Amino acid sequence: LPKFLKDNEGVDAVFYYEDMLRFLARQDSNSANVCMNGIDVCILRPKEYRDEVIRQVARVVPSSGIVFGVGSPILEGLKDHGLQRKTEILGNPIFGESFSYELVFEK
Repeated sequence: LPKFLKDNEGVDAVFYYEDMLRFLARQDSNSANVCMNGIDVCILRPKEYRDEVIRQVARVVPSSGIVFGVGSPILEGLKDHGLQRKTEILGNPIFGESFSYELVFEK
């Protein structure tokens, strides 16, 4: 793992360095909140892969759990799997309106 993933002392999170679909498929249902940032659309091809990642994210998020992130096409697909959009934040005070796009979904 990269050094920054090993040195997470004081951070209440667990970092994994592997294929996201393989990782999600091994998780228990209703077991975790999910954060995803900057997942490029070229990684999410073919469409069947992207659709399965969306299904797996929806499966692992518990009732009243959240999925959040910036710049991931997976986020938009969650509303078809029982998650509701709670917030949408556009823009960044430093870099301007088009720089940031964050979505939070709740199950």
